[in-house]
Amino acid sequence: ISFSLIASAQTSKGNWLLGGAVSFQSSKYKSKGGGATETEDGPSKFIFTPQVGTFLKDNLAVGVMMNLESTTETDYNGSTTTKITSSNSLIAPFLRYYVGSGDVRFFGEGFYGFGNEKVKQGTSSTSYSLSGFGLSAGPAIFIGDNASIEATLGYQSLGHSEKYNNQTIRISENNFGVKIGFKIYIK
Repeated sequence: ISFSLIASAQTSKGNWLLGGAVSFQSSKYKSKGGGATETEDGPSKFIFTPQVGTFLKDNLAVGVMMNLESTTETDYNGSTTTKITSSNSLIAPFLRYYVGSGDVRFFGEGFYGFGNEKVKQGTSSTSYSLSGFGLSAGPAIFIGDNASIEATLGYQSLGHSEKYNNQTIRISENNFGVKIGFKIYIK
């Protein structure tokens, strides 16, 4: 009983939330046709998301987060290969709400923010202004008096605008993914 009361106190009004989450994705492209199969390496992506926030009322936290992302991919064009790397950083306010009580509590979270992206392809490099949003949910497993481990399933959309054939077009990357996180709660 006492552990459940402590876990509930962790998300009480006035407390602080500090932590982050990480995600890694790697993929391969495979195509079949005409009796042939071709396999290529797809992008590898690492994402780190630090956060800090405060509880405005019990179970409702607001704060600021950063989304730091690094992607590496190889573009195969006939006998030529080109390495493509991109990195982006996004800063965003977030809103998080916990439900339930006890040592396992579920939460939902959303953010919308702005940042920048740099793409390097071969010897050329381009920078863009970036905007995006994300929604995620999952369990927070409270350990000890002031910490939790989290696993979330979420959707994220990041994009930028660029000129193409005298028109402005919006290019977006939409992802579903799983993140593992750790949070510290400070009274």
